[in-house]
Amino acid sequence: MQKITIIICLLIGVMSYGQKIKIKKDVVYINKEITCKIQGDKSVRYSFYLNDLNDSKLLYFKWVLVEYTVQIDGVEVEENIDYFEVYMANDLSTILYEERAVLKFKQHMISNLYNADVIRPNGFNIDNLKTFALKKGKEFSRLRKERLH
Repeated sequence: MQKITIIICLLIGVMSYGQKIKIKKDVVYINKEITCKIQGDKSVRYSFYLNDLNDSKLLYFKWVLVEYTVQIDGVEVEENIDYFEVYMANDLSTILYEERAVLKFKQHMISNLYNADVIRPNGFNIDNLKTFALKKGKEFSRLRKERLH
């Protein structure tokens, strides 16, 4: 019985500490407060912008799918890597970092940026974004080069 009580207390503590992220009609709510907006890019499949509340574009998330063939025990097997390249919206020539494509990617990405103190209720912290980008790195580009060469 005591173990159950301890587990319940831990779960309540963890649940009360975490942020609640919802995206409704491309508006991002964190703990019921509007923090930013998402704007789809109709020209590039699954890609989108992250905007501030004034609709100024901050980040661009470009979906990348790399398909390749590998030899396993003499048999060719098709595999793929899918991820997002993240850019400053005003500089689409330089990748800041890369993020694995996962289910509910937008919520996942917002949570990561919020936890890194990039997204705040009063706006974005660019210095924290630069630090976060250095920590995340560009692992998928490296994998892509390895697999395709």
